[in-house]
Amino acid sequence: MQERCVCVGEYEDIFHFEDVEIRVKDFMSVLDKKEKYIIFERFFVGKTMGEIALETEMTYYQVRWMYRQALEKMRDSVKG
Repeated sequence: MQERCVCVGEYEDIFHFEDVEIRVKDFMSVLDKKEKYIIFERFFVGKTMGEIALETEMTYYQVRWMYRQALEKMRDSVKG
């Protein structure tokens, strides 16, 4: 079985995908359903905020606001 690894940006640090996936799921557990969707689509699928806005029938600015709020919630959960 081949290991799945993720290389982050220009750094040579390699993270095991399973470890990253577990951490991200923990951080996302503080989000509501819509926030999870926006974060998932933005980071893991690579959609733009405009694309997410069209899919969710929200405005670009609503998506952007909710995205920022979700990131803030995730940051706060990391800080404890």
